[in-house]
Order: sequence, then C-alpha cells, then structure tokens
Amino acid sequence: MHLSGEDAVLFISNLAPLYTLERVGNLTGARCLRDGTLILPVQVDEPLPAGESAWVKVWWQGDRLRESEHLAGLIASNALIEYVQLQSVGKPAAYTEALLDHLAQHYEFKTGEGLFLHTDPESPISKASERIKDYWPDAAWSLICKGLLG
Repeated sequence: MHLSGEDAVLFISNLAPLYTLERVGNLTGARCLRDGTLILPVQVDEPLPAGESAWVKVWWQGDRLRESEHLAGLIASNALIEYVQLQSVGKPAAYTEALLDHLAQHYEFKTGEGLFLHTDPESPISKASERIKDYWPDAAWSLICKGLLG
C-alpha cells in the first residue's frame, strides 16, 4: 500500500499556527486548528507514475462522513495562501510576494509538484486572465480581480 499526497500533507502540517500534525490510525494528517478539518494522504495500490498529481482526502471539520478527495496541490495552495496572509499582516507587499514565492518553491522541492497559484505565468488561471484583459476595460478588470482574488 502506498500513500498519495503524503509529502503535501506533511508540508501543510508544518504551517503552524494554522495546522498541526496529527496521527489517525497508521496515517499522518494535517489538522486545521481553526475549524478542525483534517487532511490525509490517500492510500493507493501502486506508487504514482512520474508526472501524475497526488491526491489527498479531506474530512471537513474533522467529520469522516464529510470526506472528499482533492488534488494535493490545490489543498496545499489554499493552506499556503492562508498561511502567507497571516504571516504578512502589517508587512509590505514585497514581503508577502517573497514569502509566497519562497514557500511555493519549497513545496515544489518537497513534493515534486507545483501549486495552483496565480503568480505562475504558465498556470491556466494566469493565461486565462491575460486573455480576458484584452476584452475588459482596465477599471472593470481591476474590480473583478479584487472580487475574485481578495
């Protein structure tokens, strides 16, 4: 039995004070300290082939009955953005950008996978947003980005 997403779960569990490491049976999970959500690796029969994305299962608010599976990079992206926001309170935007970039590189080093971040110019979101800019006036596009990206 192999675990898909184990490296991502370990990475997320180190994003203290938002997450902590927790053992559940023979699995290591990342517990969100705000709402109790538990992120666990997915058990698979064979190791993932190179280039295939890892998956994690999420017990929303820690409830096993509210389980769903998601791409590990997607869940890690959300956790990382939340962590960077917390760490960046009162700091300049350059600090936030540098921290996000550093942690995204660290995630890729630890897991071999990328995150789903808007900062990646090759991501589908970035490419789509560049195309949309051609059709929307700057003021309207700015309002949309503020609404979507916070």
